[in-house]
Amino acid sequence: MRGRVHTNFPIALLSFPGSNCDTDCLTVLRQHYRLQVQVYPHTTSALPRDVRGIVVPGGFSFGDYLRAGALAAQTPLSQALHTCAARGVAIIGICNGWQILTELGLLPGTLLPNHSRTFIARTVGLTADNSRWQLHGELSLPIAHAQGCYYHPHPRQLEANDQIVMRYKDNPNGSQDRIAAICSSSQKVIGLMPHPERAWHPLLGGSSDGLRVWDAFLAACV
Repeated sequence: MRGRVHTNFPIALLSFPGSNCDTDCLTVLRQHYRLQVQVYPHTTSALPRDVRGIVVPGGFSFGDYLRAGALAAQTPLSQALHTCAARGVAIIGICNGWQILTELGLLPGTLLPNHSRTFIARTVGLTADNSRWQLHGELSLPIAHAQGCYYHPHPRQLEANDQIVMRYKDNPNGSQDRIAAICSSSQKVIGLMPHPERAWHPLLGGSSDGLRVWDAFLAACV
């Protein structure tokens, strides 16, 4: 099972204390897409200028103390992310990665505790309809989070700007308007609660719909 070969296409994968999905992301990007991926720890203050995409993986950065993503947003990597976002580098934040990007102000809104006040880990149905991220139709992806209830004070503004990328079918965490993924107004930064790195290979079980998300991210890197 091989993906398209991307030559001279460097990707930065960030890693914080408590990240636990960085290896999963590294595996799909290297094995399926055969990309050049370099892992950067939280002490990194600058990323190479030739980086075309940045992956902020899921997990429990700094144990989710204070707020999920709050401490990660205070590390040297936070300035590197702002610098790259200003240059138009494509950035994807998955689960805790999305929480970090909202803490940094690179994505609007906030992520609150699930309405159930419990950790949710299961596969969910999703619908996508976003022309800028080239994601359409139905997907099936796993989720695993305790703080995934998305809130934005002006959801109609997100709708008007085509910033809503995916919605849940049954809204497992109580997210506003069933929102499961959004992108920035520049369309270059995306955050999502579902884990595409856990749904790409037959050996993982379930669907391979995660590849549709990775394909969209890599298209944004061009």
